[in-house]
Amino acid sequence: MTFSNPAANAAASARSYVQALLEVLGDRQPLDVLPELMPWLDARLRGAPQQALRRPEAPGKWSVTQVVQHLADSELVLGFRSRMILSENRPALQGYDQLPAIGYQLSAIRGPGKISNPRHAPLIADN
Repeated sequence: MTFSNPAANAAASARSYVQALLEVLGDRQPLDVLPELMPWLDARLRGAPQQALRRPEAPGKWSVTQVVQHLADSELVLGFRSRMILSENRPALQGYDQLPAIGYQLSAIRGPGKISNPRHAPLIADN
């Protein structure tokens, strides 16, 4: 199963993208599933070769390392947006293009294959 919401047409494909994610959840609530993410990733990624984690799924697609970085970034955005929602009346929640951000973070700051959130680092640590 592939989930993709390209920035070029994010507004047009957002509804179908969100619907596909909700179908995966079934009757479960997103906040009930969220705590299961780290153990799920850990079970599948621990011991995986670094080369495999850094290889994109296909041309134009992200690698596992980039997906994990995106999850870490999304966690930060979720925390910030949650605080805004709880503390402001009708806050403006600005979108962002994750493609330049992830490329910049992975190559310019930490070098290929590194991630920013220390909580996620064990998932793709060198073996």
